Amino acid sequence: LPHWRGLPEIRKHPLPSQMPPHETKLRLLDAITNFVFKTFEALPTIPSVVIMEGLHWIDSESLEALYHLGRNASRHRVLFLGSIRSDDIDEHHPLLELVERLSLENQAEQIYLKRLTASETLELLKNIFYHTEGLEPLAERIYAETEGNPFQIEEAVFYLLESGQIRRRLGQWQIDYLPHQNLALPTDLKQFLDRKIGSLNADQLRVLRGIAVIGRPASEKMLAFITE
Repeated sequence: LPHWRGLPEIRKHPLPSQMPPHETKLRLLDAITNFVFKTFEALPTIPSVVIMEGLHWIDSESLEALYHLGRNASRHRVLFLGSIRSDDIDEHHPLLELVERLSLENQAEQIYLKRLTASETLELLKNIFYHTEGLEPLAERIYAETEGNPFQIEEAVFYLLESGQIRRRLGQWQIDYLPHQNLALPTDLKQFLDRKIGSLNADQLRVLRGIAVIGRPASEKMLAFITE
């Protein structure tokens, strides 16, 4: 929400300074909501779908804006689709209250994605390693390590590729025998990111820090300036 305040479409609707804080915030949310829906109405193709990933990281102000959008979405041909990692939030997370409120108002529907079964894990690996035979031992090992968590299954595949235990040779996937020790998979996204960042060299870290400050997209000219 803080980034929306600077948009010309929002700034041109000044908020009266004498209004109570609650009314001022409501005016701001109305301005943002109108701007969002008018933007979608101007698109050449409708209806529209907005995909929002990682909503468990949302801040309180943006949460209020999302609730305001959700309450008004039924009047427009726009579908908001958000993803939440339930492993990363507890039962007191304010996002759960928002979803509950929108659900009671018939403005939202919750869809729970279950963990994959052993057979579904095997099917996923068959789709990743196309035309590769004998994936059953690999699928059993990964399923035992991940308990069907799709994020961890993907990370297990990345781990095996990076460690060279799965490699591409002469157009075919080759899979080494997997030792019995654990695959050292991350238990959450923070651990996953920490491990990825820890594998970067000094130059890569400098570029990453620069992008974190500049934001995306970052032009080649900006990146060149950072690395000089």
